[in-house]
Amino acid sequence: MIAACPSSLLIARWEAGRITDGAERHRVGAHARVCARCADLVADIAAAREALLSGDGAAEAARAAHTLFVTAAARAARSAPPRPRPWLALARLSALAFGAVLLAPAMRHDPRTPVSIASSERVNAQRAKGQLLVQVFCKRADAVFPVEDGGAFYRGDRLRFAYSTVTAGHLMVLGVDDRGRIFPYYGEGRLASVPAVAGAGIMLPGSVELDDHHGAERVFALWAKAPIDGGAVERAVADALSAGGGDIARAAKLPVGIDQVSFLLQRP
Repeated sequence: MIAACPSSLLIARWEAGRITDGAERHRVGAHARVCARCADLVADIAAAREALLSGDGAAEAARAAHTLFVTAAARAARSAPPRPRPWLALARLSALAFGAVLLAPAMRHDPRTPVSIASSERVNAQRAKGQLLVQVFCKRADAVFPVEDGGAFYRGDRLRFAYSTVTAGHLMVLGVDDRGRIFPYYGEGRLASVPAVAGAGIMLPGSVELDDHHGAERVFALWAKAPIDGGAVERAVADALSAGGGDIARAAKLPVGIDQVSFLLQRP
């Protein structure tokens, strides 16, 4: 019988070689070698870390041997029968989170084309009622871990996003802060959607570096077959905030009639 899974943050620390306690390091590593669920998570974290650190040659070189080790562990565990992976409720969406209040976060574009990160069914991914599935990873110092809905994030954290859809369409990602201000992403400063190819675990190019805002923020990822109207989304944000009494934490869904996922970010 496989022991209870370690937390995603502990898995991320093991993947990054950051667990100093020998017994704890052995326990997490032994579990990751036999648990298909955690092996999948390790593979996703490794891919996201590679993308987030793509411009840092020294960091990549320092982890090359460790990456080979955890990749081998992931492959071995995938040969075992998978454990059940129930989806979390839509009300507890837990993969996308970023935003800004005083300044929009700095978008750092990766010149490479989007890359795929393994399978579309991951424990830290969230699916809308339609076909959209989203994953987000945070780089903090030299560790990379999956973003959890409602988690605490800080200035300098860098977030990178991946999505899965069966059909090509258009994707819009925006942040809304606790003052109701809207910050568009992946639209060259405009609230606009961008083409989204069909596929599983497509990593969006570029990452978002968080500013020093303190408060609550929510990020929305919207998907539709046709380009998404920015004006309609702005009106929907206002309506959602009004319905939630102005509390962005309660405005979890926009009345736009298309596939969407939202994520709350706490900024202590």
